[in-house]
Amino acid sequence: MASDESSLRALENLMTEFFHSCTTNERKREIEEVLNNFAQQTGAWRHCLFFLSNTRNEYVMMYSLTVFENLVNKMWIGLASQDKMEIRSCLPKLLLAQHKSVPYFIRNKLCKVIVDIGRQDWPMFYHDFFTSTLQLIQTPALAPLGLVMLKTTSEELACPREDLSVARKDELRKLLLEQVPTVLGLLTGILETYWDKHSVIASTPPPSPTSREGVELLGSLFQGSQYSKLLCQPMAALDNESHQLCCLVLECLAHLFSWIPLSTSITPTLLASIFHFARFGCDLRTKAKTGPLISSTSNGQLNPGAVPTSNGEGRNGQQSEVNKADRARLGVLAMTCVNELVSKNCVPMDFEEYLLRMFQQTFFLLQRLTRENNAHTVKSRLQELDERYGSVQKHFMSLHKA
Repeated sequence: MASDESSLRALENLMTEFFHSCTTNERKREIEEVLNNFAQQTGAWRHCLFFLSNTRNEYVMMYSLTVFENLVNKMWIGLASQDKMEIRSCLPKLLLAQHKSVPYFIRNKLCKVIVDIGRQDWPMFYHDFFTSTLQLIQTPALAPLGLVMLKTTSEELACPREDLSVARKDELRKLLLEQVPTVLGLLTGILETYWDKHSVIASTPPPSPTSREGVELLGSLFQGSQYSKLLCQPMAALDNESHQLCCLVLECLAHLFSWIPLSTSITPTLLASIFHFARFGCDLRTKAKTGPLISSTSNGQLNPGAVPTSNGEGRNGQQSEVNKADRARLGVLAMTCVNELVSKNCVPMDFEEYLLRMFQQTFFLLQRLTRENNAHTVKSRLQELDERYGSVQKHFMSLHKA
């Protein structure tokens, strides 16, 4: 243990020296050689496991995870079965223990290493790889971590790198497709739950489809549509934690939609939930004077410059432009999901009804964007809108012409 502790102190000093502005290029090359030699040693991963568990130095964490990454992707076949089993056991435990205390990029890197192991060993040797991710998603306190794992899994396994055989790629895609109905069901449940939990109860009911306002907004295209009625409801007032979780869900859905086939697994309820959140992008301005609470790097971390209170207000107790821009990002993420669906080249017969619902709800959003009587106001609003809203309209126009 003393050897590990002294090695950790030495590594921390080396990494700090390497990234110091006064360190010469020649000295950096010397340090690189030392680090590379260490990484090539048999059993180096055991030392790295100790380093990860006992350091707060971010450089050391990244270096240790890089050693694991290279081990899994380049030397995994030659590793002893007992060592593989120990790594498969230890890294998820480390992730559970430290995911809240380490920086988001360390957490994401650790998630990727675990997914890389699943890429090699699931399901024969790592049978609980995917089920453990589903369990995380279903555990409220760990749901954000589970969603990060899910998105990483979709990114790394659905479209794997070229170092896998064709047979293994096909096997991974087939395994993932088998999980799609369960995954979409869980994600739909989260969006529904958080929307219902934070929905504002209107003092008066929404206008009926036969009223003048309803006709102006929806037109005959929407009469009798239960989903258009839902879209007339007041929008949910999400707190920061709920906002973060819904952002992660929509990011997962967008990537899933990029590769899964159009099918009845994508339910009307899921589409309705996505369009609920898409409204945030047209009811709130997408540009803000200051940075968002949650950055566009999808790290799920609060911006240190933002000091929200428990009611979602700023430091002075007022609703800030930062929060508005942050909520508008939900709409952009939701519309990204729609973009992925409507950009498919082939639409099966059993999905045509769903496509019509998507057109109806997208047209509803367009009506909301252009409902102002002042042409200058409408133009200004459209100029501030994220380009992904325009992309959906173009997709539907091209489908209509076809």
